[in-house]
Amino acid sequence: MPFFIIDLAMLVLVSINLLWIILDSVFGIQLVNQFISDTFPQVHQFYTPLHENFILIDLVFVSIFLTEFMARWIISVKNKEFVRWYFFAFVHWYDLLGCIPVGPYRALRFLRLFSICYRLHKYKIVDFKELPVFGFIIFYYNVFLEELSDRIVVNVLSGAQKELAKGAPLTDEVVQKILMPRKQLLVDWFADHIEEKTKHIMLDKRDDIRSYIEQVVSDAVRQNEEIGRLKYAPIIGSTIAASLNDTITDVVYKTVENILIDLSSEDSKVFIADLAEIILAPTHTPTVTDEDFRVMVIEIIEAVKTQVSIKRWKSELS
Repeated sequence: MPFFIIDLAMLVLVSINLLWIILDSVFGIQLVNQFISDTFPQVHQFYTPLHENFILIDLVFVSIFLTEFMARWIISVKNKEFVRWYFFAFVHWYDLLGCIPVGPYRALRFLRLFSICYRLHKYKIVDFKELPVFGFIIFYYNVFLEELSDRIVVNVLSGAQKELAKGAPLTDEVVQKILMPRKQLLVDWFADHIEEKTKHIMLDKRDDIRSYIEQVVSDAVRQNEEIGRLKYAPIIGSTIAASLNDTITDVVYKTVENILIDLSSEDSKVFIADLAEIILAPTHTPTVTDEDFRVMVIEIIEAVKTQVSIKRWKSELS
């Protein structure tokens, strides 16, 4: 409760101080000063001494701000809010610099105003989200961030495209510097993935696989002329052809089943490691050249740039 009262009091004082700084700056403009002197002589006569002693009066506000800052610093050190006692001053640098009673530093008191409002909102003392102006500010703040971040990302990606277009042994770079150092990681990932999928196939798709193999073998046997002649053999021709069809089906199915069992075992990692070694090994006659690979990467980056350039805030407006 005391902190809530202090924050509210500081919010009022900072608001008054900033308003007064703005009005005094306007009063210091010769044209405005002359207008007030001609139009409101009594106001001009009353405020002129305050304007001339602005620094001294501002020091009263500064002393209050510094007192509050030092009190919060002591409490922060006592509560061990930061690892080092002096970190508080670095985190709240704008509060400290804003106490300097010189033109440009006074503008930092606006940040003090925002920090107080943030604390009040953070501890749910005041819910600024319910204010219509909050939604307005947040929307245009997000618009600003999106426009800024989009431009930065597009520029970075454009720079990457230019570097790629200059030409470099990109394929070898990717293989030797990215894939090869992580070969074991890739092998483990592929082996685990294949092991999981093959176990799933063995459990759930066994009957489907057998049905598919039976269909394929039956079609192949039906189209084979030599086996077709067996059917015309007296008495046992059809039986031999059917038995041959079943035998071939069993052999093919057992072969596929054994392959899936091997892939679902721990021994598959050795096979996958050997396969990775062959795939990642440099070849003198690559089917995909560096230029092909470079063009593909540039096109991918272009697609990312197109996606990044979409103005999502426009859809929110509509």
